[in-house]
Amino acid sequence: MSKLSNVLESFGFETQEKQIALLENLSFAGYFKDKKLWQMVALIDYDKDTGKQNNLFDQKIVFKNLQTVCQNSKGSAKYLLDCLFEEEIFEQQDVEDMVL
Repeated sequence: MSKLSNVLESFGFETQEKQIALLENLSFAGYFKDKKLWQMVALIDYDKDTGKQNNLFDQKIVFKNLQTVCQNSKGSAKYLLDCLFEEEIFEQQDVEDMVL
């Protein structure tokens, strides 16, 4: 089970079918386009207590990783479910932050 699948399950999307349906809807809404990906990357490194970016990691590397997976998916929500956020650079909390 992927990190993304685990997070979506904890948010109430218990089955793979529900998770894929959610990802398809997000894809149709443009959430996997470059502009939205940059916004997701910014959320990983955002400290809500200080209101500032922590800059704990190289955002360009993270963005490029997400962008590559999204481009390789060719619109396949199943591919996104299996591959998005699977690199070592992503922790469970990062995935939760991006999904929220």
